[in-house]
Amino acid sequence: MDSKIIYKILRKPEYEEIILNKYGFLPNVSAFEYYSECRKLFEKMPIEESYEWVLKLLKKRTKIIKNEYKEIPYELKFLAYFMDLKSEDYEKIRCFLNQAYGGV
Repeated sequence: MDSKIIYKILRKPEYEEIILNKYGFLPNVSAFEYYSECRKLFEKMPIEESYEWVLKLLKKRTKIIKNEYKEIPYELKFLAYFMDLKSEDYEKIRCFLNQAYGGV
């Protein structure tokens, strides 16, 4: 495993959370240098520790509601998965899909 690759998976708030928890600060540099400085700090961490953090954060990214997700048509599952839908959103989709089409 390579920490550079693991770092590239992360979104800005995610790598900031890891660095802040590990070191207690975020780099005080220009916006241009910020990404590189955060990456350097991340790469100093033991790979096992950074890997555990990344897994924890990736699991928090998307929490799908399995029973409601199963009812979504295959063609829409990709969108439903990445849109972070709530129960009421699934209900709206279900109502929309159950409406009769009034077209030709």
